[in-house]
Amino acid sequence: MTRPSLEAALVDAVPIAPVLDIAVPVFNEEAELEASVRHLHTYLADSLPYTARITIVDNASTDGTVLIAHRLAAELDGCRWCI
Repeated sequence: MTRPSLEAALVDAVPIAPVLDIAVPVFNEEAELEASVRHLHTYLADSLPYTARITIVDNASTDGTVLIAHRLAAELDGCRWCI
């Protein structure tokens, strides 16, 4: 039994829509985070013809950044956070 070539497999594959991944690194950004991410989310939704995903990446914040990031991830489609 022969395996199809990579080229043949790609031709027969179902097209995958592109996804733009944006990482937003943060450290103690509670004062600006919510407004900035909401603005970015709105801009991407209004401007792109494909899906965008925002990942808020916390770098050991000691203020309320993680709580805000968690809330944004729960409220906005395509938004997530990680530490």
